[in-house]
Amino acid sequence: MQNVTIAGQTFTVAQVAARFNDAQANPRAHGSTLSAEVARILATSVTTFAHVVQATPVLLKAANKARNIMKLSTVNVMLSSSHATYENAVKNSATKQDSDADKVAAFKPQAANFTRDADCAALATSNKTELPMLVYLTYPNPRNAGKRYFIDADSNELMSTQDVAELMTPSGAKQLLDPPAVTHNKTHDIEHTVSTRSVNMHNIFKVVANKQTATNF
Repeated sequence: MQNVTIAGQTFTVAQVAARFNDAQANPRAHGSTLSAEVARILATSVTTFAHVVQATPVLLKAANKARNIMKLSTVNVMLSSSHATYENAVKNSATKQDSDADKVAAFKPQAANFTRDADCAALATSNKTELPMLVYLTYPNPRNAGKRYFIDADSNELMSTQDVAELMTPSGAKQLLDPPAVTHNKTHDIEHTVSTRSVNMHNIFKVVANKQTATNF
């Protein structure tokens, strides 16, 4: 029996795969409660650093779409209830990267595939599925955000990073094996180290912030 240890807890691979598969089949049942918990955690601060444990599907090339591969990972992030935080973080980072001052001043976030909650920018709703999402920043953008495991959620087997990369598109594999440390925003022609990520709330296992924990496992 294979085990994984993440955020100080040990699970069998079968337990993680079962939770992941159930969340894909019943996303609302796994996502709604956590949204309220994250809002409660952020009620006492505008911006906070957080530790997130998540289990997300791996995007594969067309020939391998029938495979059910997931990534279990931890990431240290920034959560914010303020809608201005991302724009300000990018501008600050771009300035440190010696981007043109006028171009930095002109930067505005582009339209996303989600709509942020009016009262808490860390919470959002997917424009496509209308499912709740968690939106966070990695600042600066690290090459290694934390521990991660790849799991075949049908066979309950651990997979190596290289084996997973071979199932992905060339661009996806490159992002997995050699993620860029700096992002070039083509629209505004600036460089920065801030990344924003939106993750379906049902794929979040745990959020730890402000000495509080919201668990969704």
